Amino acid sequence: MPNLLLSHIHKTETSYSQYKFAFLRCLQSDLQRIGIPVAVRATRKTLRFDLGPMTFKASQIVELMRGERDRRLRLERQFLSRAVSNGIIDQFACGSSLDFDSINPKIEFCTSRHELEIFRFCRLLQSVPAPRLLYRQIAALVRDEGHPGAPLVGAFGLSSTVYSLTCRDQLLGWSRSTRARQKGLRSCMQLSFCMAVPPYSYLRAGKMIAALAVSDSVAGEFFRKYRPTSLKSVVTTSANGLHSPIFNRIMVRPGGLYRRIGETTGYSTLAFTKETVLAARTLVTKHDGTCPDNRTIRTLKRALNICEIPRERIVRLGLRKGVYLAIPSLSNTVESDRLAVGWPQESDIVEYWKEKVLSKSSIRPEIVERVSKFQPRDLLKDLFHDTRINDE
Repeated sequence: MPNLLLSHIHKTETSYSQYKFAFLRCLQSDLQRIGIPVAVRATRKTLRFDLGPMTFKASQIVELMRGERDRRLRLERQFLSRAVSNGIIDQFACGSSLDFDSINPKIEFCTSRHELEIFRFCRLLQSVPAPRLLYRQIAALVRDEGHPGAPLVGAFGLSSTVYSLTCRDQLLGWSRSTRARQKGLRSCMQLSFCMAVPPYSYLRAGKMIAALAVSDSVAGEFFRKYRPTSLKSVVTTSANGLHSPIFNRIMVRPGGLYRRIGETTGYSTLAFTKETVLAARTLVTKHDGTCPDNRTIRTLKRALNICEIPRERIVRLGLRKGVYLAIPSLSNTVESDRLAVGWPQESDIVEYWKEKVLSKSSIRPEIVERVSKFQPRDLLKDLFHDTRINDE
């Protein structure tokens, strides 16, 4: 990603309103928190917003993601304390007792409060902050039914996809008309969260989790929840840049399950707090009379436009990320609104992972040693070091 060019002070002056002022003060706090100089000055008639000078580098974005994760952990302290007290660690496998030949992953869709809290805990384990699932959503755990207690292998979550994504829209023909886009969006989901947990992550179970997220079981769950629409596509982005190993070369079928189709332009809401988003939404609603789509990035862009601040300097504080797309196998797909077919079977994905991935990982001494040394309470050392949770 190119550096964000703030080598000169950018000055904006706009007419005063209390809603603009509230938004700009929140924005000021967010940008100063990540090291970008900002000054907001108000008179009875005008607001002045000075930005820069500095150069914002990609390494600072990585540091921003780390800081955002720590901030979220602090905000979730009460939940994490309760989860530890309720024995959440018992959901994870002890590496020394793992029998590679007995591993038998199975999807468990989250329907109960207990299952959703386990999913929430897993989401907080991810080193790159994972967004909440919004609008239509499918949350799932993957458990190992081959071991006592069915310990967690990982989790994945799908939600409504982003409204506009150039490479996706062009490939799927959604750029031709608003009607085509709206129809396509109804049958598309975003893989927003996908991870394997230790000790299974050491065995490259992440690839299996990514594949299970586009399995026939997920298509069936989508149809059950959102009928009569069927699942026609799943889009996702890599967490740390242009390439993501877990989505590459999942050869359950020729060509792989996921195809990299392009990259994002670096738009991100990571730097902005809930208070800033709420202030932006209030400003847009008061100015325009409505804020209909309620999507964070579009709301922020509109708020910045209202304040006459060049939005590209503010909202492109993210890394460019590779965009991956999964669609049903064309050779098996039939036009039907009753059921999505052509997605790989859950059982075939598990067998592929066992045969092609697990078999190779399980004979490497360094991986076997790492698995055997893992204790579930090791998670607390990383996850709770900033929250100071007493896990005794």
